Amino acid sequence: MQQQLVGALTLSAAFALGFLYGRKAKAVEVQVPPKIVYLPVSKAEDYASSLASDLSLPFLPAPALDEVLRKAEELYALLKEREECAWALSQASKLLNEKRISPATYREITWRHMRRLAELSEKVEKASEELRGTVKKAALETRKTSETQAALQP
Repeated sequence: MQQQLVGALTLSAAFALGFLYGRKAKAVEVQVPPKIVYLPVSKAEDYASSLASDLSLPFLPAPALDEVLRKAEELYALLKEREECAWALSQASKLLNEKRISPATYREITWRHMRRLAELSEKVEKASEELRGTVKKAALETRKTSETQAALQP
């Protein structure tokens, strides 16, 4: 009986000391930066400035102009989607730091958007090359047409 009483007092004392020490120690929260570093995504203006030199002709025939505009709209849509992917990645990082999403959800979001971002980057490069080719083709056709008209006029 006396052994049970000593065991109960020891357990109670250990609990009380742990409780008092735990209150003094307090948990420390440390902010940990994410392990993934995001590089800035290029803006549509970068592509627009590189294509502006190709658009030096003031007049393009209607079919050529339609083709150039269609290709430019495709490129713009791809750039916009790429920027949205980059935004989603930055938001996921922010939400993880705020502990509003779990690490598993963060990994799923980053995996999905990083894969889509890589696909879109390839498509943007291809679309920008197609647009440059279309503009050069339209410029060549316009030059040929203007030379033909100049040769026909006496």
